[in-house]
Amino acid sequence: MNQNVMKLPELNCLTPNEQTTFRKLVEEIAECNTAIDDLRVYEENHSTNHLLLGDEEVQRIRYEYKNRLNDVMGEIMDIAQVCASQLFVFEKKGIDAQNLFKSYSDLQPESFQDTVFYVIDNCRYVHFAQTFFREMSLQSTMNTIILSMGKIAQLGKFTGVNGEVATIDEETSNRNYVYELFHIIQDCFNLLYNMKYKYNIDIETLFEQHVEKLVRKGYCSL
Repeated sequence: MNQNVMKLPELNCLTPNEQTTFRKLVEEIAECNTAIDDLRVYEENHSTNHLLLGDEEVQRIRYEYKNRLNDVMGEIMDIAQVCASQLFVFEKKGIDAQNLFKSYSDLQPESFQDTVFYVIDNCRYVHFAQTFFREMSLQSTMNTIILSMGKIAQLGKFTGVNGEVATIDEETSNRNYVYELFHIIQDCFNLLYNMKYKYNIDIETLFEQHVEKLVRKGYCSL
C-alpha cells in the first residue's frame, strides 16, 4: 500500500455513535460551504486583469488564494473523515462494510477498485481509488454531497422512526446509509485528486497533515 494516499483513520480514542457522527457530518458540510464561499468572494474581489499587476502583487494574490483553497481541501478531508468514522461505527454494529462496497461498486457505471481497510501502526484506515477523471467543480461536488445527506436523513422516515408507516427494514436502511457514505467519500477523493491536477495542490502533504491533526487533537492514536 502506497503511504501517500488519503488516509481516513478510525478515531480509536473517541466513542462516536450513529447519531453524533451524523450531526458531525452536518457540521463539517456547513463549515466546508463557508470555506467555499470565502474562496468565491476572494475570487470576485481579485478579478483584476493580472497583466496590469506587478509580479509581487500577483505572487501575493496567488499565495492567499492557495491558502483559501487549502482551507477548502481540509474541510473536504474532514467530510470524508466523518463518513469513514460512520463506517467504523456501522462495523461495530456487525455490518460488513467491505462486503457492502463490493455490491455497491457493481451498481456504479464507473470502474471502481475495491475500497481498502488497512492497518498501519495498529490503526485502521479507509482508502478509495480515484474513479472520476474529468474536471469537477467545488460547488457541484458539494451539491452531490448534500443530496446524499438528504437521502440519509430520509431513511428515518422510511424505517418509521418518526411515526410513519415503515416501508423498508433496518437491514435495507443500513445498506442504503452505507452506500451514501461510500458515495460521499468517493466524491471527496475524486475532487481532491482533481484539485491536485488543476491547481498543483500538494495533496500528499494534505493527507499526512490530516492524520497528524487527528492525533494532535487526541482523536486517534497510532
